[in-house]
Amino acid sequence: MIEKLTKDLKKYLYHNNQELTEIDKISFQKALFTLLRECIKQKEYDIEIGSYHINLNPLDTIVEYENDDTSVRITKNDAYYETTRETEIRYFIPDIIPSFNDTYGPESPVIKVSGLVDNIAGDCTESYSFEIFNIDEDISTYLNIPENMEISSAVPPTKYNIILKRNITRNDKRLDVIKIFKENKVVPVIYNPKLDKYVKTSYEKEYNPDNYSSLIPDLTERKNIVSFIYSQIVEFYDLYLNNN
Repeated sequence: MIEKLTKDLKKYLYHNNQELTEIDKISFQKALFTLLRECIKQKEYDIEIGSYHINLNPLDTIVEYENDDTSVRITKNDAYYETTRETEIRYFIPDIIPSFNDTYGPESPVIKVSGLVDNIAGDCTESYSFEIFNIDEDISTYLNIPENMEISSAVPPTKYNIILKRNITRNDKRLDVIKIFKENKVVPVIYNPKLDKYVKTSYEKEYNPDNYSSLIPDLTERKNIVSFIYSQIVEFYDLYLNNN
């Protein structure tokens, strides 16, 4: 019975397996209250509806939306949200390596840069991992660390790897990581799997949009749904206690 009622409730959160950003609140409340009555009868309080997890325990009610890169959670003591987005992986060849027709062999020394943009309850940061391969050199000799960036303490730096981090806002101009390298020290490349070679590419990257809005998504709609579900559970228990 609970499984059927959960499926009935899911119809108001998903359509054709796509998450809805607006829900039919009246119909949803009716389906939720029916589910809650059955859960109380069977003393079953943990419900999974797609990416939504709901703990219906009246003493510890939790409504959470979570997928691989986004989390929104509301409890009686806390409202929390978090997003993580990966930036594209970039490759750079040390400028001391000779190029043949603007290509470099797969065994060439290369610096790989990967990044993350995190939004933890409004505290937004970006971090970039710089790793050097196929050459016995210190990665830091290629870098000119900006004043507004710091070496991350989460992963201790080594000769071959360093993580740089800084605080950002959603509207800040997007950083091109090539600007962290010392001038004329590296050549930007992309890896071409068909050629099995690195190929020179444009020196600077253009982003559209040129801020962090695509990497720090607006969670207003998702937070509104999670908050609404939580408020309806609280309302249900208020009504339930007043009638029993």
